[in-house]
Amino acid sequence: FTDLSKQKPIKFNIKNINTRVNSITLDKTTPILYGISFDTPKKGNISVDGDVVVEPLKINSKLISEDISFEPYLPYIKEFVNIDLKSGSLSTKLNIKLEEKDDLFEPLVQGDIIVDKIDIFHSLDEQRIFSMDQLKIEDIKFKTDDLNIKNITLDGIYSKFAIASDKTTNLDNIMVANDINSSVKKDDKKSSFKYFIKNIELKNSKTDFSDFSLPLNFETKIDSLSANIKDISSNDSNTKIKLTGIVDKYGMATINGDINTANYKKRTDVKIDFENLDVTSYSPYSGKFIGNKIATGRLWLDLSYKIRDSKLSSTNNMRIKELTLGEVVQSEDAVDLPIGLVIALLEDSDGFIDVDVPVDGDIDNPEFKLSGAIWGAVGNVIKNIITSPFRFLGSLLGIDSDELGSIDFDYGLATLLPPQKEKLDNLSKALHKKHNLALRIEPFYDEVEDLKLFQKEKLVTLIDKKDKSKSIKKLYIKEFGEEEYDKLNSLNKDKNIIDILTQKLIPTIIIEKELLEKLAIKRAKVIKEYLVSKNLDTSRVIISDKINNITLKDMKRVSINLEVDIKKKEEK
Repeated sequence: FTDLSKQKPIKFNIKNINTRVNSITLDKTTPILYGISFDTPKKGNISVDGDVVVEPLKINSKLISEDISFEPYLPYIKEFVNIDLKSGSLSTKLNIKLEEKDDLFEPLVQGDIIVDKIDIFHSLDEQRIFSMDQLKIEDIKFKTDDLNIKNITLDGIYSKFAIASDKTTNLDNIMVANDINSSVKKDDKKSSFKYFIKNIELKNSKTDFSDFSLPLNFETKIDSLSANIKDISSNDSNTKIKLTGIVDKYGMATINGDINTANYKKRTDVKIDFENLDVTSYSPYSGKFIGNKIATGRLWLDLSYKIRDSKLSSTNNMRIKELTLGEVVQSEDAVDLPIGLVIALLEDSDGFIDVDVPVDGDIDNPEFKLSGAIWGAVGNVIKNIITSPFRFLGSLLGIDSDELGSIDFDYGLATLLPPQKEKLDNLSKALHKKHNLALRIEPFYDEVEDLKLFQKEKLVTLIDKKDKSKSIKKLYIKEFGEEEYDKLNSLNKDKNIIDILTQKLIPTIIIEKELLEKLAIKRAKVIKEYLVSKNLDTSRVIISDKINNITLKDMKRVSINLEVDIKKKEEK
C-alpha cells in the first residue's frame, strides 16, 4: 500500500491475504457466507467471518484481530500531533451486525478490545510523556446511539508533566499547527447518544511531576496509583469514584466521589484526603510564595466539596505537624507577612497546626473561582491572626476580645490590679498551648499623668506638715515671687487659695526622667515575674530595651501593650 498524497509518502505491506465466499446465490434473501484474513503491517493479523443477506441488507460478522501494531499508521497521526509511538498494539474480539430497517442502518457491535504496551514520546524533545501496559475494554455493546460497557481496565499507566525554568511544559507544541478551518456549524439539537459504563479500574500506575520555574526545582512522584469508577452514565444518576496513590515515599492520597456525570452541577460529593505528606518536598513553592524553604513538616489535608443545584459548600481542613521554616529564598512573589509568627500562633502543644477553611459559592457565577476562594479564605485567616493575635489567643479560651494584649496600671504605680492578674492568668494558659510563642513587653510610662503623680508626691515631701498653709505659701513665693502671690490671692479671695497654690506648684516640681523610666521597667518586670510564677519559662517573656513615653488622653490608667513573638531556639 502506498499513499502519495502525503508530503512524505507512506508505504506498508499487507501480506497473506486469504478470502473465501460460500453459498453464492441469486436469491437475495439467502445468506452468503464469507471470510477474509490477512497479516497487518509489521505484525499482527485480522480475520473476519460472517454472512450477508442482500435484501433487506443484513450483515452478521465476527472480527478478530491479534496484536496489530499501531506504528505503521503513525504518519497519519503525526499530521495532527508531534508524538512518536515507540510501541503499541491492538487486539479485538467483536461481533458486528448491521441491519437495514426503514431505509436506516442499525448497527450492533458486541465484544472486547485490548490495547497493549503503549509508549508515547514527544517527537520534538524525544522525552517519554505517556505509557501504558494494557487497556482492556470488556463486554462492549453498541447499538444505534446507545453504548454499554461492562468493564474498562487500565493497567500500568505512566504519565509525566514537567514545567521548565522558562515556564514551558513538556506538552507544549504537541499539537501540530495547520491551516485547517476548524469552524463547524453547531447543531443546537440535544444529542440523543446514551452511554453506560459499569466499571473503570486503574491499576499499578504512577505519575511524575516537576516544576523548574520556581526559585528551587520541585519534583514529586505518585506511585501505586489505583482508581475505581462505577456506574458512569448519561442518565440522571450518580457515579462512584475512588482513587488512591502513594505520594513520594511515605505519603498517601485518597479521593472518593459521588458525582452526577451528566450534570455535575446538580449533585456532586467529593472527599479528598492527603496523609503524611513530606512538606519539605514543597520547599520550591514555599520559597516562591513565602520566601523560605521548609526545614521540617508533615501535612494532612481533608477536603470535602458538595454541590447541590450549582451551590457549592466545602470544608477544607489542613493539619501540619512540626512545621519549621528553613533558609531564606529570594523571590519577587513572596508575601510580606511574618509567616514564622503565624506558625508559632497556630501550632498547638503537640506541634500541630490545625486550620479549617470553609468556602461557599455559586459555581454558575463567572467571577467565582474555587482555588481563588480557598486561598482568599486562607489569606483572611492569616491576616486576622496577624492583625489581632491576642484576639486569636483569647479565642482558645473562649474570650472574644483583644483584652489580653494590654495590662493596665494606676498612674505612678507598678502594682498588678486584680483584673489585670486575671488577664495574665488567661494569657499564661494560652501561651502554655503555644510552645513556640514568646511574649514581648515594652516598658511604658505616661509622660503627663505619671509625671504629675510623681510631682505631687515630691511636693508632699517639701511641705512642712506642722504648718501646711504657711509652707505652701512660702514655696509659692519662692518660685513665683511675692507680687504674683498677692495678685493671685486678690483674684481668689472667695476660694481655697491653698489648693490653688498647690496646683500651681505641682508643674514646677522637677522629676528626673530616669525615675519615670525606672517605673516603666518595674511595670514590665512585674508582668514578667507574674507570668514566670505561672510556670512560663523566663526565656519566653522578653522585656524590650526600648521605653515608650506616650501620653494617653481620656484614660483612667496607663496601659502597657504586649506583643507576641517567636520563641528563640535554644543554642546547642
